[in-house]
Amino acid sequence: EAYELYLRGRFCWNQRTAESVRQAVGFYERAIARDPLYALAHAGLAESYVLFPWLSVAPPHDSMPKARTAALRALEIDDALAEAHAALGVYLSFYAWDQPASERELRRAIELQPGSATAYHWLGNIALLAMGRWDESLAAVRRAGELDPLSLSIASDTGVTLLYARRYDEAIAQFRRTLAVDPKFYVARYHLGLTLHAKGDYAAAIAEHRTCLESDGDPWV
Repeated sequence: EAYELYLRGRFCWNQRTAESVRQAVGFYERAIARDPLYALAHAGLAESYVLFPWLSVAPPHDSMPKARTAALRALEIDDALAEAHAALGVYLSFYAWDQPASERELRRAIELQPGSATAYHWLGNIALLAMGRWDESLAAVRRAGELDPLSLSIASDTGVTLLYARRYDEAIAQFRRTLAVDPKFYVARYHLGLTLHAKGDYAAAIAEHRTCLESDGDPWV
């Protein structure tokens, strides 16, 4: 039963909306209530809480300490759990601002689970991106895309890496490929708007962001 609840949480987590990630936390908490030593569910909580600030669910000072606590609890139960190391890596980058430590945790996650698309995704789009290591960042996030070709989040964040590397035309093409799969995936459309803005096409950028607001009221938009 705990595993079923974990899978439901994972499905919601993959949607990457404020409401779906809140729902994921609920499923993971129910899984932990059924099995307090279920390390994956604790890791799932950590993976969800690290997304809260970026989805405008809760401020970092509220959610990031919870992410750390959940990740460390998961590792206390099973220190070889890649998901927990990956979530801790995000905490270290976004909140502790310790990029070398973040990279170590994310590479440890990959070492433990070489097929982890999430670990490659976050290594590329978080730790390496924050350090301005564009080529390495792009290689990692593209590896994530090979491992999980159906992930809209990974596809979109490949475009984000290209945006930060100022490869604007490639980024625009990447976001549009992502939106061709799901036109309502507002994260890709939001970043498409930012890229158009960076290129100086303000009218197109505003149009993309207005379309975003029709599907999501995220304050970032």
